[in-house]
Amino acid sequence: MLTLQDLLRTRTTQPPLNKAMYFSGTSSYIEGSFSLSWSATPELNNYTFCMYVYPRKTPMSGWSSHIGRRDIYFFGVGFYNSSKSQYTGIALEFIDTNGDDVPEEVHPLGFYMNVDEWDTPSPINIGLEQWTFLCGVFNSWTNAVGYNVLINGTKTTSVVRGWGGIHTWSGYADKYRVAPQMYGSGAGVYVASVLIYRKRALTLQEVAYIAQNSNNPIRDGLVLWLDARACDTSKNICYDLSGNNNHGTMYNVQIVSLSNPVRAGGSL
Repeated sequence: MLTLQDLLRTRTTQPPLNKAMYFSGTSSYIEGSFSLSWSATPELNNYTFCMYVYPRKTPMSGWSSHIGRRDIYFFGVGFYNSSKSQYTGIALEFIDTNGDDVPEEVHPLGFYMNVDEWDTPSPINIGLEQWTFLCGVFNSWTNAVGYNVLINGTKTTSVVRGWGGIHTWSGYADKYRVAPQMYGSGAGVYVASVLIYRKRALTLQEVAYIAQNSNNPIRDGLVLWLDARACDTSKNICYDLSGNNNHGTMYNVQIVSLSNPVRAGGSL
């Protein structure tokens, strides 16, 4: 069994990911402290959020309507302001297209600063029951913010929007979360690894590289690296391999061994 020390010492030569965190329902999440003040300097507010994720086709309850579709569940990774319920990150939207209380599609969705101001999801259905390397790359300018959604290293959606309302740098992030964001219950999700970059909007080439080299992500700007093999269920801790000690506490999260190594488009 790999220890945390093994992963830290030889992480660039480890075999493909063979364990995953399993999340099921709105009470299942990982949360860690993260002292991060927004800054008026735009380049300091560039971020990249990535996760190797496997969304399940599992029954759900408590459906709600969002932008004209019957959905229930957003699952994502991002920074979180607990006092204002503001998020910045990348998520998945599970969509029920035929009214059977089971998702038929899952679409990437970027969100910025406030859960009440969701952007239009990508038109791309990444597909259930398969591994996907999903990234949201955020660029900030003086009067606007833009982000790219990348699926398995390929850009699929670009969004640019101006500041307004909640979009100010007066807030802060006191936590990060790998978690459902709102609505309902259900929607099993496997996550093999999570990466967050601060002051770094990764290039398309860099994301494509990381998608193929999950054991050796680019270190420049890396502030969080969670790997299911470095999660200790006896202590409910998922250790941060980035070297920044941003370890996360697991709440109702299982660690499971996988029959197949993680790869884009692959099965469990």
